[in-house]
Amino acid sequence: MTDIDPKSDIELHAVDEHVIVRVPLAGPVTGEWIRRYQRLARATGVPAQTQTHPDRAWIVVSVPADGNQREVAATMDAARALIAEADAGERAPAAAQAENIIRDWWARRRESAPHRPISRVAVVRTGIGAEKRWPLLGALGVAIAVPLLLPSRFSVGPSSSTRSSPRRAGAHSSSTTSTSASPTPPHSARPT
Repeated sequence: MTDIDPKSDIELHAVDEHVIVRVPLAGPVTGEWIRRYQRLARATGVPAQTQTHPDRAWIVVSVPADGNQREVAATMDAARALIAEADAGERAPAAAQAENIIRDWWARRRESAPHRPISRVAVVRTGIGAEKRWPLLGALGVAIAVPLLLPSRFSVGPSSSTRSSPRRAGAHSSSTTSTSASPTPPHSARPT
């Protein structure tokens, strides 16, 4: 099984705005393994490739020089994870393809984990009174009982006695028109 060689040192080179990292590999590396690793790196968008010499092999990873710790570590972890995937390439092609899809899905979920949305289940469970039903039932019982226990002079809604009748409204308007029709006050006398 191929893996990084923890006993050897890595090599770092700054090129333009990137840092190139050469990580030595331990274990047997075949031409088929190299092709699988390079194909996986292209498919997943990991900026990694392989270099081989007769006695040693490396993975070469390019990371942005101005990248933060999380981005650089994620890129290096993804390059290392491709080693295991390239080793798993000897399995059935359908299973390997499904594994790659699942790993890609998991990598995307890990990146978006700090920004995960609240699920609908969490919103429903934290709604008003969703966890405590007894206080809601008690409040509903009080709301129903109070109008029934109040004396009849208290009204729940508008009643017909509080509305103005058309006859009263007409009487009121006629009195205002009769006062406004007389230009002179009633106590002053008019000459004839």
